[in-house]
Amino acid sequence: MLGTGVHSPEDRRFVGLAEGVLDDILVRDPAHATRIGDHRFDERMPDLTPDGADEFARVLQRHQLFLDRVDERALSRFALADLQILRRGVARRIFDLTVLRRNEWDPLAWSPIDPLYTLVARPYAPPKIRARSLIHRLRTVPEFLDSARQTLGPMPRPHVITAVTQLRQLGSLLTGSLGELASEPGVQDAVETAVRSCESHADWLWDQVDEAQRPAALGPDLYRGVMRHHLDLDCDIDELLAAAEDDLDCVLDDLVTTAVQFGGTTVADRSTISQAVEQLAAESDVSDANVLEVADDALIHATDFVTENRIVSVPDIDLRLEAMPAARRGVAVAYCDAPGPLERSRLATLLAIAPTPRDWDRSRRQTFYREYNRHMIQDLMVHEAMPGHAVQLARAREAAAPTNARATMPSELFIEGWAVYAEEMMVREGFTAADEPRPSLRLQQLKMRLRTILNTILDIRIHTRGMTEAEARRLLSTKGFQEDGEIVGKWHRAQLTAGQLPSYYVGHRGVSNVVADLAARHRDWSLGTVHDAVLSHGSVPPAVLRGLVGLE
Repeated sequence: MLGTGVHSPEDRRFVGLAEGVLDDILVRDPAHATRIGDHRFDERMPDLTPDGADEFARVLQRHQLFLDRVDERALSRFALADLQILRRGVARRIFDLTVLRRNEWDPLAWSPIDPLYTLVARPYAPPKIRARSLIHRLRTVPEFLDSARQTLGPMPRPHVITAVTQLRQLGSLLTGSLGELASEPGVQDAVETAVRSCESHADWLWDQVDEAQRPAALGPDLYRGVMRHHLDLDCDIDELLAAAEDDLDCVLDDLVTTAVQFGGTTVADRSTISQAVEQLAAESDVSDANVLEVADDALIHATDFVTENRIVSVPDIDLRLEAMPAARRGVAVAYCDAPGPLERSRLATLLAIAPTPRDWDRSRRQTFYREYNRHMIQDLMVHEAMPGHAVQLARAREAAAPTNARATMPSELFIEGWAVYAEEMMVREGFTAADEPRPSLRLQQLKMRLRTILNTILDIRIHTRGMTEAEARRLLSTKGFQEDGEIVGKWHRAQLTAGQLPSYYVGHRGVSNVVADLAARHRDWSLGTVHDAVLSHGSVPPAVLRGLVGLE
């Protein structure tokens, strides 16, 4: 609820300033506006040309000067939180536009897929209104991609290959998702025009693939900037790497203990982990044919536990499981696509799981589902849905704040940190796999905790230490006990998403500390009351959340 928490004239002055900053951001990033549920700019595509990026940066730099002059001491704690979020968000975008400059080297930054798919997949308005916006956005695709070809310089090969693969799936994605929009006048013609442009652009990108020699690794200086601005990292990367490696050893020790309990053995060394993990993998009966059914059963089981044990207040959520559309594959195995925090229509929350790629042979498919066995799917549904992303994002839509800063600039650090915390907390509270007497889910959750830590080590070493694929494989297989299908995907993802993989580990540390400190401050509160307090302020950075819940 906009305006909640406004207590003084200085608060009101800040709210007016914030509205101007946020409008200037959303009008220049219409795809993001659509994604978060602000539909004023649905007919537009962003201007990612050098001139467009430079103009955007100049606007933000002017806003930054005014935000820096706001007197923090005169603000209420709710307005102060929004000021902190706004300052961080503006600084992050200035860094992205002036230093990172992905528009000049990353073809995925120019993908029209998400801006189009969001309009198609979310029935936020009557078909006629959505069709009008979709047609306008589709008709801008040829010019948008022409600008991409004029702007893009040397590109990394993994980014080019992923962009080509996704673009060639756009036709089937749109035609298979149009639904009632298909009969609206002009939609089919606009789709055909956009698809032809995407296919032509994919051909152009493929022609560049042999020349795509830009390193996928960002290098130490650029990577430090990404971590500082996107993960609010207040320590040196070397310190973060050392902390992750120390935590890796601690989790491996915990895994030894759990593996002994799981297998009923007396051998207590790390070979026991391999044996227990192999047993879990060998018992897997998951496949492309039944993975959604397995996930649905896991979701029901997790939902029952959360509600019966009052883990957190669960809003009324329309959860729907689906196979991930082909055009959105190639990065993550699963995602939670929830309505944006500014969305006013009641929309479903989509939980998507990607089947294995068509070009994988039978052996690689088997290794993938040895990794993504039933216990892993159970843990995945905790992370993505219950009480992870789906619950947290639904609660964020209910959060009241003085401005729309929290909705416009949601903290990925908090979003991912809460989901990883949820995995750990659920097992600690007694959640187990259905009809499973062994500590199998605890074993799987610790293996996932290993993955979270290894994601951080992998990301840092790839982008700042020159880690090779062979070294990454060795790390993930020997320390993370991961199967080949997972290792292949993680190596590819780490190259594409510099700085994103550590968000799970860094976010988990931040969220866990807030929960622990709040529980210690209010010893008479139940766990559910603590969780409700943590989730009641939106998707805010953990450092900002501390002030909102009264810890500072």
